[in-house]
Amino acid sequence: MDKYHLHWYTDEIQTHAASALASYGLLCDLLANKATHQRRDIWFALVSFLTHAAMISKFLDPIKASAKKRGVELRAHLGVPNESAILPRAARDNLEHCDERIDGWVERNEQRVLEMVF
Repeated sequence: MDKYHLHWYTDEIQTHAASALASYGLLCDLLANKATHQRRDIWFALVSFLTHAAMISKFLDPIKASAKKRGVELRAHLGVPNESAILPRAARDNLEHCDERIDGWVERNEQRVLEMVF
C-alpha cells in the first residue's frame, strides 16, 4: 500500500479515535454528575464510544482474509501491538449483535424488564 492510500485509512482511524475520545469524555462527565449518572444518556455515550472503537478495530484487525494484509500494514505503520486492547472483538460483537441477544430472550419467553440502569 502506498503512502497516499495509507493516508485514507489513517485519516479514517483518526476520525474514529477523536470521536471515541469525545464520547468517552462525555460518558465520564455524565457519570460524575449526580443529576445525570443514572440517565439513559450514559448508554448513548457508551454505545457511541464502543462503536467508534469497534470501527478502529475493524480497520486494524479485519476478519476477511482479503483484508488481513491491510490490518497488518496499518498496525505496523501505527505501532499497534498485537496485544492492544483495541483488537479484541468481545465488546464490539456484543454491541453489534444486540438484536440476536434480544431474539434469544424472546425465544426463551423471558418476562423480565430489559432496561439498563447504571
